[in-house]
Amino acid sequence: MGAFLFIAMRETPAINAFKVWIFPSLASAMALLIWNDVNEIKSDVKALMAQSNVDKTRIDNLERQLYKTTTSFPYSNLSLIHI
Repeated sequence: MGAFLFIAMRETPAINAFKVWIFPSLASAMALLIWNDVNEIKSDVKALMAQSNVDKTRIDNLERQLYKTTTSFPYSNLSLIHI
């Protein structure tokens, strides 16, 4: 019964024209959305990498400062933790 209804229904030229028009339009819209998302991800990654470099520099400076204070301490050979 379902096959009969599908075959009996005739497509008009307007429906065919709409189908021909809608697929490229939807494909273009999806491509535009994906392109926009990719560009946003790229800018986010650049920002995160810049922040990572700043954080790494801060950590390096803190390590250097900590190393200087621990090596300049006169009793650096003594253990501060007693078990």
